[in-house]
Amino acid sequence: MEINEVQCKSIITESGLPASRYSINPYIGCQHGCVYCYARFMKRYTKHTGEWGSFVDIKINAPSVLAKQLDSSTKTFQGTTLIGSVTDAYQPLERKYKITRALLEVLLSHQIDISILTKSYNVTRDVDLLSQFKSCSVGVTITSLDDAFRKHFEPLASSVKQRIDALKVLKQNSIKTYVFIGPIFPGFTDIPRIVEAVRDYTDSIMAESLNYSCGNWQSIKNVFEKYYPTKLNVFNSLIRNPETWNNAKITVRDECKKYGIRFDGFFIH
Repeated sequence: MEINEVQCKSIITESGLPASRYSINPYIGCQHGCVYCYARFMKRYTKHTGEWGSFVDIKINAPSVLAKQLDSSTKTFQGTTLIGSVTDAYQPLERKYKITRALLEVLLSHQIDISILTKSYNVTRDVDLLSQFKSCSVGVTITSLDDAFRKHFEPLASSVKQRIDALKVLKQNSIKTYVFIGPIFPGFTDIPRIVEAVRDYTDSIMAESLNYSCGNWQSIKNVFEKYYPTKLNVFNSLIRNPETWNNAKITVRDECKKYGIRFDGFFIH
């Protein structure tokens, strides 16, 4: 893993995502090494020649830059700021560098509305800050309850149990939570079991189809050929059938209704 400390000129930017108006990404790249990661498009804007997942740039001056942006801007920054739209703000390096925590301290001083999406139990470290925000939600991604599957596709992310434990800790600290089921792997993502497992620890659920057209298909295929060779052809057929995603959307919606959980949408690529 190539680790670089870099300087950034700005850190809070306009977001094109439907659920957030702004975004903050403390890092470029991610140690979690998720095989399916769509954020590999970021390589267009970096000088890295290595494979996506083989490097992380740490925006070492991000907290001071954020403070200057918030202090000097004429914007009111109304709306939600998503922390970690193209990186995981709580990847293992955060334990050492604490960039995300320092950013939270700045955001808290301005009471910016925030949302975080992560695959890491490390987010529980900051419950003392998160619980002080007037508007804060923390989402945890769960792709499958099978931890062997998690190791194959999300090798350095927290285990499934740790993610559910993180949801528990957040709820115990009165922090609003949501679960992101995605990307869905047909035949591997057991939607009813996931919803049942998290039903007591989440305020809402959203889900997403697998995006296999962002330069990640060969990496996904390689994992299938190594660990699930007999299931590749069926999987390939399922992900290219629109009915697969229509049925998945209905399942997520119905399971949320079953347990009285708010259904926050299903994103189809």
